Amino acid sequence: MKSGKVSARSLASSQIPNLTLAQQGVPPGVRPGERQAHMDSTDPKGLDQMKVDTANLYREEVFTDLKVATLRRLSPVKADGSPDAARPVMFLGQAHVMTRAGPMPLEFGIEAQTLEEAAHQFPGAVREAMEEMLEEARRVQREQASSLIIPGGPVPPGKLQMP
Repeated sequence: MKSGKVSARSLASSQIPNLTLAQQGVPPGVRPGERQAHMDSTDPKGLDQMKVDTANLYREEVFTDLKVATLRRLSPVKADGSPDAARPVMFLGQAHVMTRAGPMPLEFGIEAQTLEEAAHQFPGAVREAMEEMLEEARRVQREQASSLIIPGGPVPPGKLQMP
């Protein structure tokens, strides 16, 4: 982790500040604040089993400069809505980066104690999240390129060969 920032990729496995997301009950690969049911979408009976984890509630506040930055502060609360000082406040940043395919949304964690700190760290956190996104895209391109079948070239094992 670099300079106190949490990137989009490392958010699911990082500690924010003292408690991992897994310890907070967030499944792997899911960022805090995502509103999705974790069940098989083909099984509507799963809705009956869905319940709110009242030990892991957060109040969400959104701050924006109406230009490029959106900051979300997730403040832990108890089941009655009162502040829970035993758990850390979390900050998330959101931005849209223009690509050839259009705007690409980025969401990333920011380790900060205050809104001012989160705003100050925002540009570096965007840069880090974008670098990770580009590296992931390069990795996927490499994987796809290695699975290409070139006409007249060697046939990978288990692939049919046309006469």
